[in-house]
Amino acid sequence: MTTPKREELLVLTKDEMNLAEFPFALLTQRQTGDQATIKFSRYIKDRNSGKLVKQEWIVTGAEEYGLPIAIDYDVYLALMKLWKDQNFEGDRIYFTRYQLLKLLRWNTSKREYDRLERSLDRLKTVSIKAKRAFWDNKAKKYVTRNVNLFAEYHLYEEKAGKKKKNDGTLPLSYIVVSPALVESVRNGFIRSVDIDKYLAMRTPLTKRLYRFLSKMRYNHYPEFKMSLQELADLLPIRDKRPSHLKRTLKRAHDQLRDDFDFLSDVCYRTENGDLKIIYRFAPARNAIEVKSQVVDNDEAEEFSETETTLIEALIQRKITPKAAAGLVKTYSPDRIKEKIAVYDWMVQVHHRHISQNPQGYLRKSIEDDYKPPSDYAEPTPPPSPTTPDTATGCLPSPPDPLLDRFRALPADKQEEILKEAVAQLDDFLATQYQKHGLTSLAVKAAVEDNIRQFLSASST
Repeated sequence: MTTPKREELLVLTKDEMNLAEFPFALLTQRQTGDQATIKFSRYIKDRNSGKLVKQEWIVTGAEEYGLPIAIDYDVYLALMKLWKDQNFEGDRIYFTRYQLLKLLRWNTSKREYDRLERSLDRLKTVSIKAKRAFWDNKAKKYVTRNVNLFAEYHLYEEKAGKKKKNDGTLPLSYIVVSPALVESVRNGFIRSVDIDKYLAMRTPLTKRLYRFLSKMRYNHYPEFKMSLQELADLLPIRDKRPSHLKRTLKRAHDQLRDDFDFLSDVCYRTENGDLKIIYRFAPARNAIEVKSQVVDNDEAEEFSETETTLIEALIQRKITPKAAAGLVKTYSPDRIKEKIAVYDWMVQVHHRHISQNPQGYLRKSIEDDYKPPSDYAEPTPPPSPTTPDTATGCLPSPPDPLLDRFRALPADKQEEILKEAVAQLDDFLATQYQKHGLTSLAVKAAVEDNIRQFLSASST
């Protein structure tokens, strides 16, 4: 008897990334009756004009059925799992209600059949107005769309209770996916989610935060930072008092850190009067998690323990996950380790050869087998701070004389240098800057490196 591979034991679904970032349901277990819409807005910097642009995301439920609630996220992911199993063919997801209930780990009583139908009603009738907030993965920009998730559904009668295997005589129920969702899935704006892990999470908030942070982890590994108030609006949490938010989030944070090894640390820091929450992601524990992070292809090659470690090391140095996987599959571990060691030394000494594009240099050094610079010496790792700030839980930042000098400059001079630093970003990071500004840790690190290089060159 052949033992199945660990990857085959995973029950993977797909999550559309606009729906992972922005909400389409309340985090309550039942309708509240006092909320007809979910509204979120924020400002992002437009890449072409450089001006701030307002994004709006407005979710409206039907008068008869109301807004979707927490269980509707679960039903949505279960439907996406079945559609994935059908290779995303067509726009219909075929199922039996018994099959959906078993996948969701609900019992098969008449009450649960009725509960599932009410969930389908809410998912079918909810509408989303995304004003400059729906990411078009083909055009590579935010667009304005008014969309639904599903167009219609057809249910065929089933008797509640235990079922025998369908012999093919019973017609299958189906739900029709909306054109907007079909288009986004076909354009690859999806990520893998382990649905068994997801359903094992104890609270709706934990599940919602896991989906949101899974999207952020892809572009912001190993650390992601955002305004606590903005996070509350995105999830959404109605009571936005900082003390309440910290207490509310703590249980979800503890579970994602202690039970699922998804987070390594969470802390808070006030910056320019705004309370930020800082998430530090745990490294992938095994090849399965790396595979889920770097590709959206169930036929992808497997990764050994050594390859997993090297992929994580490259991602930490801001190489995109897919590029990291490609490098590790193409070049020897010894070559990659050597280039990483040289790169780390060059970053530490602010070497001129990596002034324009540090991540691009690292990638090319592996591909073209660059020789170390003539002045290369084994780097001495800087001491790691070990005592967190008692008020925030955050580790103190190490001193940075060049950035301190930058911050001491007049505002107009800072703006001039910042524009020059942003102009030197490569296409990938420039796109991330357009979408996330300096909240992207990868963009922030690259911009700060460019600022250091500018100030270092101007002082010589």
